[in-house]
Formats: sequence, structure tokens, C-alpha cells
Amino acid sequence: MFWGKSSMNDKMLKTILDDLEFFEVIPHCEESEGDLRRNSAILRRLLVEGDLGQAWRFLGFKKEPILEGPDLVETLAPYNLSQIDSAVISGPSNRGVFTMSSRGIKKNQDDFVRPKYSNMYMSKYLESPVFYFNKVWITRREVIKYIANYCGGVHLASGSESKEYAQKVKAIEGHFGAYQKDMIFFELSSIQQSLIRSDDIIALKTKIRERLPIDPEA
Repeated sequence: MFWGKSSMNDKMLKTILDDLEFFEVIPHCEESEGDLRRNSAILRRLLVEGDLGQAWRFLGFKKEPILEGPDLVETLAPYNLSQIDSAVISGPSNRGVFTMSSRGIKKNQDDFVRPKYSNMYMSKYLESPVFYFNKVWITRREVIKYIANYCGGVHLASGSESKEYAQKVKAIEGHFGAYQKDMIFFELSSIQQSLIRSDDIIALKTKIRERLPIDPEA
């Protein structure tokens, strides 16, 4: 759903607040793939369909929320992409994952690849790649849409991946893993952490709480 500013109301804001707070219930890395699959429906609505940005502007904030996340393009910038077979970056800076498979790149102790992290407006964050595989970049937006639309987050359409983004993500499914999860699911956990840790999202939640009536049973 993509709520326009004129149609936003307190009930919708409460739903957005509940969803953001829900991401804090299970600690990072402890979610199951099933938990993350179900959460993909929330992430699709908040980020891909734009509800979070609509709430942000409705409450008087400017532009978009800023999210911090690993930046694969900046991390790989010093290297020749023709020598890289695959690269994956995911997770917050204190518990992130980065791996790169390359040919012909000499590595020594002084040439250790250190993941770069960047602060990005939400739209850029979504379009920022987190996988590089067989010369193809795969973005956060594409990972969210694939899990929500093809893996049962919202729809279950296994075997009918007709969209280009779905074919891209399906090609990496099962190739990488972290913390007993397929890496595409671990990336959803990383996105949730970016939302939880963002100063702008914390400010948004505070603004919603100030606007909503106090629950006498809380």
C-alpha cells in the first residue's frame, strides 16, 4: 500500500510504529529464516511500497530518513571487477559479513579488504547492491521483493520467477550463508538492524508516540 499524505491517519501511523518496534523483539542473528520470511511482508510495505517515507513526510520531516549500511560498491571500488567472481556484504558494523571470491588479486596482511559503511537516504539504501555474482549486482530492494513475492512472505511462487529481479536473486540463493541462514535471509536481518539503529527512524518513532493518544492499559 502507498498511502498519500492526505490519507495518512493515526491508525496507519500506529501500524507503522508497531511494525518498527516488532523488529526489536528478536535479537539480530537469532531470527529463523521463517521469521525473516514473514518479516519480508513488513519490509516490502514499509520500504518498497513507500509507507515509511510517507509517514516521514506526513509528520513534517524533510526528504527521506537516513540509514547506515554496508556499501558493497565502495568496498569493491579499489579492485578490478573483471577479477571478482562474487562478493557479498551484509550486517551491521559490529556483526557484519563480507566475503569475496577473486582471481589474480594478490592478498597480504596489508591488503585486507575492509568493508565500507555509508549513510544513505532510504531510496539510495534500497538501490545499493549487497551481492555481486557473475558480473551482476543485486540490490536490497530486489532481495526484499524476491523473498516477499516468491518465497512466501506475501506470495508463494516457486518455479515461476519470471521477473528479472527474481531470476537474479534466485541465482544466488543457496550459494552463501551466515549464522545458519541463507545469505538472502541474513540480508533481511541486516536491513532490520539498519532501521532499528537509524537516528532518523528513532526520531520518527518518537514523533508518532507523541502524536498518538496514550493507551490507558499500556
